Amino acid sequence: MKPSEFRLTCAAGVLVLFLAGMTGLALIGSGKAIAPAAGGSPAKEPSLLTETQTKTYWFFAQGDTGAGAGPGLFETDFFKPAPAPKPAPKPAPPATRNVALIYRGLAGFPDGSRVAYLAVEGRTLNPAPGDEVADGWKLLSFDSEQAVLAKGDARIMLPFNRSTALTVPVKP
Repeated sequence: MKPSEFRLTCAAGVLVLFLAGMTGLALIGSGKAIAPAAGGSPAKEPSLLTETQTKTYWFFAQGDTGAGAGPGLFETDFFKPAPAPKPAPKPAPPATRNVALIYRGLAGFPDGSRVAYLAVEGRTLNPAPGDEVADGWKLLSFDSEQAVLAKGDARIMLPFNRSTALTVPVKP
């Protein structure tokens, strides 16, 4: 038998089997349906699941199956990010600050008046004795070696060309 004849024979055989199957289905489908017994319904089929299996399936099948909808087989909190830490409370603002003072020298004038040269936080002041320098501190006296500041009974000596820190309260 030639290969072309063999292929044609196989195709014809498959067609015959297909037609026979379709004819059998048509004959079975034309039969009458079995009616239930008079006055009753058909008997309930026995369950294929045990009671424990039924409860388990009901637990996982209840409610919405969307993510985060409730208990489910694949729900987990493992991938949720950790809560953000609470920010630390802000520290209280400082009540005092340091002011840098440097006594730079003095100047005398022909009329007899004198002024001192004080550098207060980078700016130069020319106070006369009794003038306020910083936060109630007044220039008490000065000469070529040092200046003296006073606030009430407190005294501060400012040596010539040396930086001195003065603690003053911070104004809001």
